[in-house]
Amino acid sequence: MEKQLLKRILSDFVDDKIIVKVVENYELYKNYSLADIGIDSLALMGLMLKIEEEFEDCIDYSTFNIGDFDTIEKLMNFILSNEIC
Repeated sequence: MEKQLLKRILSDFVDDKIIVKVVENYELYKNYSLADIGIDSLALMGLMLKIEEEFEDCIDYSTFNIGDFDTIEKLMNFILSNEIC
């Protein structure tokens, strides 16, 4: 798991204390929903934009499925699998 990447992606949307817990105990938190760590629907939109900015690319919204982001592990898998157009 890319700890620094996860920290950067979540930093604008999740309290720093929660980020540290998630990153340091990834196996325990990986199945938590993004809502469980404080990301609501508005923050989710911001998170998607941050991912696009981070990779200087775009998310292909024609194939995007919100289920790709429903847990921390799925979020990381989405990012690492290059499902970005």
